Amino acid sequence: MYVKSITIVDIDDDNKENIIIANRFGFEIKVFFNYFNGQLNDETDSISYAGIHKKVVGDLNDDKKLDIIAIGELTNNITLLYNTGNGTFNDKIMISTNSIVADIDLVDMNEDNQLDIVYTNLAAVVVLFNTDDHTFSHETLISIVKSANLFKVININDDNMSDSIVTDFGRKMSIILNHGNKSFIHYRFYSTEYIATYIFTADIDNDNKIDVICGYQDSTFGIYFNKGNGFIDPPTIYIAEFKYEVLFIDDLNNDKKPDFILAQSKDYKISIYYNVDNGMFPNVRIFPANGDPFVLKPIDINGDGKMEIIVSCYDGKAYAYIGLLTILC
Repeated sequence: MYVKSITIVDIDDDNKENIIIANRFGFEIKVFFNYFNGQLNDETDSISYAGIHKKVVGDLNDDKKLDIIAIGELTNNITLLYNTGNGTFNDKIMISTNSIVADIDLVDMNEDNQLDIVYTNLAAVVVLFNTDDHTFSHETLISIVKSANLFKVININDDNMSDSIVTDFGRKMSIILNHGNKSFIHYRFYSTEYIATYIFTADIDNDNKIDVICGYQDSTFGIYFNKGNGFIDPPTIYIAEFKYEVLFIDDLNNDKKPDFILAQSKDYKISIYYNVDNGMFPNVRIFPANGDPFVLKPIDINGDGKMEIIVSCYDGKAYAYIGLLTILC
């Protein structure tokens, strides 16, 4: 099983976080239900879907159930899987776009309390607006971004509207402001020394402004601190202890500060950079992994208030496995 992505979410409304994985080579999505005893049940029946690249979850039709949206690798199709509420999903609905979908998310872009589909297609940022009958509109261009690859949606200028941060293969990061009424403006861009391989948003320095974090090809990561007026500072660059292949951000020690998790394949290591009050990361802990870690997500698997990390590792053969790395913070 080649686990391409892991999503942690309560899919069946029992107040326990479940695990949804995308099996790239098995062409399927699987859901593992959590019993809060440190164990996961056998997965649900597989949802067939070829060449899964990424998936996100959200309530697409206002029925209070979390649905799954997935994109394939090097395809122009978006697949919607509607949650029935009993751990199964209805037959998939396919939306075809005009070009290959590189990244995707679900965000309310026009303040109508409905989740819209936002994606990059290597040439632009595009939105499919969710309509009153919970179908999706034709493609609306947000902004042309040549070679766009990754994006995140945040409120960058404190106007309560969803703006976009977009990185591209040309080593730039763009800010696209939302002006309301489905209108957007390409506001400014920042040059980066390397191509971004990861992008996250979080309040790193506890100033109630959402900052932007990028991981780069050279195994550094940069924090763009948000000034709150549509501007962000040039990045503060951090050099990792080793060349990493995976970067993730979450609060691992319940101190209300987002920490950084890095995984290295060569020596089978996972490192945690703990955040202190000023947005610095002086404390690092290193844990061994039982293989080459290439996908990870934090989860409190047994409800004890301590975070574990779900890790998918490559074992040198043609498959991967899901393991639990327990972090005692």
